[in-house]
Amino acid sequence: MGHTYRTEPDPPEEPTEQSDADARETAEALRNGAWIAISSVFGLALFVVALIQLTRVLTPSSPYGSTTLIDWLLLGVIALAFVVVLTIGRWERAD
Repeated sequence: MGHTYRTEPDPPEEPTEQSDADARETAEALRNGAWIAISSVFGLALFVVALIQLTRVLTPSSPYGSTTLIDWLLLGVIALAFVVVLTIGRWERAD
């Protein structure tokens, strides 16, 4: 009834140089993808907070009131975190 298919020659039991290289490339691709995702999230957060700050500064009759030191500190912390993530990502890719 059923056929048993077999590959010739038999697949090797031990990892080959090519499989090791493929595993390293896959791990590197996943790491790069994770850094791109993290950078994108921080970049989007920075963009949203910057737009919120800009609307507060440009609208004198804002219902939120005037900008405070905490608002600018929040923007600075997010910008600093974005720069740190980008720097770490560049450093990781240089290795």
